[in-house]
Amino acid sequence: MRRRRATVLAAAVVLVLVVVVVVLVTGGNGGSGKSQGPTTSAPSSSSAPSTTGAPTTAAHAASAITATTPVWSLAQPLSREIVLPGPGARVTVFGGLLASQATTAEVFTLDTSSGGTSTLAPLASGVHDAAGAILGGRVYLFGGGSPDTVATVQQYPIPATSTTTSGPAPAVTGQLPQTRSDCDAVRIGATVYVVGGYDGSAPDPSVLATTDGSQFSTAADLTVPVRYAAVAALGGDIYLFGGQAVEGSTAGQAVDDIQVVDPSRDSAAVVGHLPQPLAGASAVVLGGRIYIAGGVNDTSTAAATAQILAYQPSTRTAAPAGTLPVPTSYAAATVSGGRAWIIGGENGGSPMSSVEELALSDHARRAS
Repeated sequence: MRRRRATVLAAAVVLVLVVVVVVLVTGGNGGSGKSQGPTTSAPSSSSAPSTTGAPTTAAHAASAITATTPVWSLAQPLSREIVLPGPGARVTVFGGLLASQATTAEVFTLDTSSGGTSTLAPLASGVHDAAGAILGGRVYLFGGGSPDTVATVQQYPIPATSTTTSGPAPAVTGQLPQTRSDCDAVRIGATVYVVGGYDGSAPDPSVLATTDGSQFSTAADLTVPVRYAAVAALGGDIYLFGGQAVEGSTAGQAVDDIQVVDPSRDSAAVVGHLPQPLAGASAVVLGGRIYIAGGVNDTSTAAATAQILAYQPSTRTAAPAGTLPVPTSYAAATVSGGRAWIIGGENGGSPMSSVEELALSDHARRAS
């Protein structure tokens, strides 16, 4: 009798163990083999571009970005222009290169909600690949190609509305220390810095500083002189990502250097490297991080990339953070209304009419 009870008890224990194992294997879902909740993963940065209007997102720690294309586009292809925020919800586009490869002097405001444009007075001189910034209540354009590289400093009145400006008429008001194009400009406080570029044949390593748009001093010299770098200012420092070498064994090729200029110390240094060489990309600041979008990895083919990188200054690393719907290089970019706008650009050397919008994902917005 005791043996029979022991046998029954042992069988019961075995039965319970079997049930437990089955439950664990099937996830407790009636033997269906499905988990209790959905499992998701971030798309690879090499995923195919999305269709117009559909967001493409990839995760990079707490800094994911969403990139979309509006249902509208530019009236005509345009690249290598300058774009600055305002007025209001609009952005203003200056000059650039047309599909015919002609340089334009056109200036227009672009409504980022509808794509509507309004034409303003033209530039005093058409330019592309110039640097632009707002300083002292006026727009300044530094250098550029016209089509040859120039040293002119142009002043343009601030757009007051979508169709009017406020201030002196557009005019050439000064000269850079020497000719310069393929450069960029950033403002820190009351000072604008002109960074990168070349004089038409040789690189210009000087980081120029100006508080009035007419007098310039050298804040630092780049460790690696480049043209077509992606440039952004954050935390009082100026960051350059990649660019195209002008001299040496890598002349004409994209580079992978990450350079930081500290104007307060008159210093510049290489602090890291991109995952691969990159030139002609756009850099914007969203949520306290720098995002580097598009560009070309191989200047010999001029094929644009759709990759978006996120740069974290504290770790000095750049990692994939998303994908552009349309591969783009040599575009103009600005931040307006908490979102970044990449206007026009090129692929394979041909200007495009696309417009792309970058916004922080909900996760990144909470983390910032």
